[in-house]
Amino acid sequence: MTTQAMARPRGVLSVHNGPRDQSPGEVMEALAETVQDFIARNDKAIDDINSRLAANMVGGIGRGDIETPASVRTAQESFGRFAKTGVAPMAAMSTDDDAKGGYLVQPELEKTITRRQADLSPMRRLARVQTTKSGEYQIPMAADGVESGWVGEREARPETDGATLAMLTIAAHEIYANPAITQKMLDDAVVDIGAYLSDEITLAFDEKEGDAFVNGDGVNKPRGFLTYDTTNEADAVRARGKLQFKETAGSGAIAPDDLIDLLYTLRAGYRAGSSWLMNSATAGVVRKLKDADGNHIWSLASTPGEVPMLLGYAVEIDEGMPAVSAGNFPVAFGNFKRGYIVVDRMGIRVLRDDLTNKPYVHFYTTKRVGGAVHDGNAIKLLKIKA
Repeated sequence: MTTQAMARPRGVLSVHNGPRDQSPGEVMEALAETVQDFIARNDKAIDDINSRLAANMVGGIGRGDIETPASVRTAQESFGRFAKTGVAPMAAMSTDDDAKGGYLVQPELEKTITRRQADLSPMRRLARVQTTKSGEYQIPMAADGVESGWVGEREARPETDGATLAMLTIAAHEIYANPAITQKMLDDAVVDIGAYLSDEITLAFDEKEGDAFVNGDGVNKPRGFLTYDTTNEADAVRARGKLQFKETAGSGAIAPDDLIDLLYTLRAGYRAGSSWLMNSATAGVVRKLKDADGNHIWSLASTPGEVPMLLGYAVEIDEGMPAVSAGNFPVAFGNFKRGYIVVDRMGIRVLRDDLTNKPYVHFYTTKRVGGAVHDGNAIKLLKIKA
């Protein structure tokens, strides 16, 4: 390696890496390799930064090694003062708040709570999350595709049929939590009350939301993807609004070939970024499965923090998924980012109640969230044969 090459800063591109007598093709090949190497290093650096930030944002739930941002600490301290005194800072008040104890959680703390939920909830982490200022979110969907055609250089271009659009409306429903703390704890606590309450709120919301994204009936709550009509019809002929399932070959059990069949039911364009979803009991069953050569089809995570892999795709655990039983859908596989939308209405509100249940002080907390399937072709289900 030349002195010039050794002195070049890491991450800086250069095309002068080879002998002067290289052919143009060899130069282009070397340039392509250099660019790919730079991209790989840059992607890894970004992933490392995101991992550290994500670990930090978990806060009290598995705190990372990066210090909590000053803006979040300030928001937590402000929330803690409100918890102890019932007086909210003016910067946190809103015209629709109750002046006798209402508190609009500051944006920094709201974002932190939402990020912690994403760390805990597989569906919130996997799905597309859309924030809105209104009580509902609307997105147009193509009921059928736009037509196209082949033409010669000088041939006319006749108009093709456009896509038929339908509007998907996702309402944001109210969810609440009501954690309680004794007045004595508020008076004497040496812990960070703001961080403690935000953790309690996070856990309470996560439990309810996570189940609704899978099993919710859509009545005053998000609609879970398992509540949609199902059929074994393929994408090309299946009616919109239905999810496709593959039935296991054997009764009451899952075989390796069943999972392979389900994987390839999802079209190639959707498989990048896809993952498996199942509960812990089902994962215990699937992890024991072996191929014809006696090798486990489940690959354990190689380092802490990584997710296990099944047939080359990540496995996510969601306890809201049903058990392995006749007629159930215990395994889902798909690109949930394309298949499911979570809608968050901006704003988390807290009402401090120190009168209803003395000596406890309750913090009645509300937010609004919705969810629905957006693209039914992106999610496939495994059905257990009776």
